[in-house]
Parts: sequence; C-alpha cells; structure tokens
Amino acid sequence: MKKPKPLHLRVMAEYGSSGIWRVSPNPTGPFRHGMLEHASLDLPADLAQAFDDWIERYTLENLAGTLDKTAFNLEGHRLATRLKAFLSSRGHTPHVELQGEAEDGSLLTALVID
Repeated sequence: MKKPKPLHLRVMAEYGSSGIWRVSPNPTGPFRHGMLEHASLDLPADLAQAFDDWIERYTLENLAGTLDKTAFNLEGHRLATRLKAFLSSRGHTPHVELQGEAEDGSLLTALVID
C-alpha cells in the first residue's frame, strides 16, 4: 500500500474560509498557501462542523470588535490538535501549525502542533 505524502497544513482563521490551509514547506512566490475544503481531507462531520463554527465566530465577533483573541486562539489550538490526530490516524504524516491572531489584529508566529 502506498503511503500518503506528508501534509503541511496551517489552521488559520479567514473570513469565509474552511480554516485549513495547505502550506508549502519551502514557500516561494505568491502561492505559499491555499485553502483546503473539509471534504478534501475527508474530515468527520463533527470536526468539519467545529471548524465551521470557529470561522463563523471569527466572522461575527471579529467584525463586531468583540472577539476574545486568547480564547479564540485556544480553540484554534484544540482544532489543530484534533486535525493532526485525525490525519495521523489515517496514515498521514501531518505537519500542522496554528496561525493565531494577536490582540492588535496582526498574525502571531505560527505554532507547530506536536
């Protein structure tokens, strides 16, 4: 049986996104990452819904200026951890990182999920 290629993924909030992005391990040029649909990763329904809820929260609360970034980033970490565990259980060798939100709206340094 052919072993799946390693996946390099980033969990990152963006309006209208899935919250999951494929990233290049050696980024060059303008295409350093691209959004992945939950179905392309064959995510279980509860995990896909958790990502949808996380993005909906981001959209509603961030635009309203009420997003608790600390709690939001903790939820992102939980999702990234669940994503890595799911993909590992499917035989992948995933590299998963979380790109959190800083209080000022900038991005935090990506955190590798162990």
